[in-house]
Amino acid sequence: MFKIPVRRGTMTEMLKAVRDLEKWGYDYITPIKKVYRAEKIFYHDGKFKGKDKIRFTGMDDHVSYECWMKKVN
Repeated sequence: MFKIPVRRGTMTEMLKAVRDLEKWGYDYITPIKKVYRAEKIFYHDGKFKGKDKIRFTGMDDHVSYECWMKKVN
């Protein structure tokens, strides 16, 4: 059968989604793992022209959860 990626923002949402799929006959291919993503933050003050157009203000880290599941007969 085909593989289904399950991605959620929090662990509680992930567990609810995985348990629901288990009721429908799906099983894990990979364990639930954390996925880290870094995002740059910019400040632009309404100006997009000139020397001071956009300033880099920092980084923001995001964590989400992911696993792969497949249908079991």
